[in-house]
Amino acid sequence: MATNEPTKDDLNEIFGSSDEDWSDDKGWETEDGSSLSWDFKVNKRIAGVYTGNRMVTTKFGDRAIYTIETPNHTRVDVWETAMLKRAFEKTNVGQRVRIEYLGKEQTEKGQQVNTFKFQRETL
Repeated sequence: MATNEPTKDDLNEIFGSSDEDWSDDKGWETEDGSSLSWDFKVNKRIAGVYTGNRMVTTKFGDRAIYTIETPNHTRVDVWETAMLKRAFEKTNVGQRVRIEYLGKEQTEKGQQVNTFKFQRETL
């Protein structure tokens, strides 16, 4: 029985997350951060061109959704976190970015949060 589920190679191409895409940090500025509401369990890395953001109203208030266009021209939305908001405020539309899920970390208040590495291509 055939499946319509994407393969790991398909996901690597869609999200720009192959090892080759991540083999060199030269020309990238790094920011490490906290949590974001994105299915990082399916793919831990995303890379592409930042194309802008839009605001949405949630039960927790207004939040930004940042859009990244991956190398195969798929647009992927990334939900705002405090860290990502600061990172994207320093990022120009059209600039390439990479975000990688690093795992869970405990905050000073004892909460478990997901942590990420945020990089933007240096101009």
